[in-house]
This record gives sequence, C-alpha cells and structure tokens, in this order.
Amino acid sequence: MACAGGKNSDQVVPFEETPPFKVTLAFYQPWVAGVKSGGKGMNLGVILEEMTEDVEIGDFFFREQVVRARRDPNNPDLFIASYKEEPRDVVMDADPLKEAQNIPPINFPFDLDEDEMALSYSYQGETYFVLIKDLEKRPLLAYPGQGGQIDDEH
Repeated sequence: MACAGGKNSDQVVPFEETPPFKVTLAFYQPWVAGVKSGGKGMNLGVILEEMTEDVEIGDFFFREQVVRARRDPNNPDLFIASYKEEPRDVVMDADPLKEAQNIPPINFPFDLDEDEMALSYSYQGETYFVLIKDLEKRPLLAYPGQGGQIDDEH
C-alpha cells in the first residue's frame, strides 16, 4: 500500500507522510442486499501493523463518506467499517423556495480518487490523516437478507 502526501497544495487537510504504523492492506467491497428495500453499500477495511500503543484509529474517508473505523474482534490488526448508500431526493423546481428544501452535501475535506481513502488517527494528543492509495477492490457481495454491512452500528 502506498501512503503519500496530498495530491495538491490546495488540500484542506494535510496528510501525514510518516504515520506511527504500517499499512499492509486496504480494501473496499461493494455489497447489495437480497431484497430491494435492503439497499446497497460499501465495506471498508485496512490492516495496520507495527502500530504503537498510543495510536487511536478514527474514521475512514471514502467516496464522500465518513465512517467510524472499528477494530475487528477476530484480527486486532484489521480495522473495518461499512456504510449503506442512502438515495438523495433532490427537488428541482422553478420555485427557488422549493429547491431550498434540498439538504446540502457534507463538506468533505479531501479530494480523493476512486481507489483512495483517508484515515484519521490520534497520536500523542493530536489528530492526523493518512492517505491510502491503490485500494484493493474486492468482488461484489450479494447478501440474501436485508443488508450486508460488516459494521453493526448502522
């Protein structure tokens, strides 16, 4: 996995180039539910090795989504998250008051490519961000039930 600084100097949040851990694997995996109302979403994961004890992993930033990372109970080096893609209803109308009802998109702090993710972490009381490039795309998971999230928080 490649970790690097920001792609351009206009980046709102700078990336840390020497994090106190080593990224050995990072992936994303789309999923779909077996029923129409179950929706679709994305599973995210990253394996971090050589991490010092005073590092606390925070959030994944991927494709305009921000999701809390959590340690996998079966693999202490693996951090995972999942999100469900929520359809956005957008009102398009000649009446600006009707269009004003639209919810503005979140202010996403990074300009990332499709196969890049940012990861936040705390170290010695400070928050940092690392850019993870060239994520492995895993095959689509099709679940027979309501949803396929690996993260039980959603």
